[in-house]
Amino acid sequence: MAKISILCPSFNHQRFIAEHIKSVLNQSFKDFELVIVDDCSTDDNVAQISQFNDPRIKLIRHEFNKGINAALNTAFENANGEYLMFLAGDDCLEPNALEVMIKELENLDYIVFYPGIMRTDINGKKIEPFNVEIKDRYKILNTIFMEQNCLWSPGMSMRKDIFAKYLYPLDTSMCLHQDTQMHVKLLLNIEPKFLDENLILYRFDDNVGNISRSFISLSRDRMETEILMDTFLNIDDVNLLKKIFAKEIDKTKLEPKIEYLEFF
Repeated sequence: MAKISILCPSFNHQRFIAEHIKSVLNQSFKDFELVIVDDCSTDDNVAQISQFNDPRIKLIRHEFNKGINAALNTAFENANGEYLMFLAGDDCLEPNALEVMIKELENLDYIVFYPGIMRTDINGKKIEPFNVEIKDRYKILNTIFMEQNCLWSPGMSMRKDIFAKYLYPLDTSMCLHQDTQMHVKLLLNIEPKFLDENLILYRFDDNVGNISRSFISLSRDRMETEILMDTFLNIDDVNLLKKIFAKEIDKTKLEPKIEYLEFF
């Protein structure tokens, strides 16, 4: 059993996947496995992966394109690590990333862990760090509900049993807001831990970073937003609601009660 399993969804990453794998194999911490799920790529992604001969690399191939959540579900089903990390096939790790994160995960109990992220361009050149401005669990949930997602998923780590309890199976109908839904499900139950040290190299292409606002994508956005917001209806703890929506309760004088949760 590996100490940590890196769950890597990969689709048409032929340009980046070798760099991704090398960043994992070059870690100072060696007790890991890399579970790559190729989501039926149409390029030479699999050929690039197959060039590496290391027993810590697992490659699973989907027979048709299923989406990122399905790829993560498959990766989880094939992982045997005590801890899990999410890292897509176009992102990379700093050489000491796993070493730092394992120390944090072993020192803290029952948390989801978010490392710092360094944004890079399409060629891997470092641009700027991404810093979490809101670190209070309840304020994060309020911001997600009232405004927008304020967290990220690259490098997000947790114990395997936490993923099994709160996330698995991930909703395969979600593709635009899949990471936001994961954050909500976890933070409704778990205290997050944030690290300012930038351990993840997050590749961002300004040309394709934002999905085209076509009629189809806007329709999907509306559908997924409704599913995402319904996640909050799973709250059955009035005190939790009071902490998340303290400002709104103070303004409206509307006290939450389980019997009219949907109205609240």
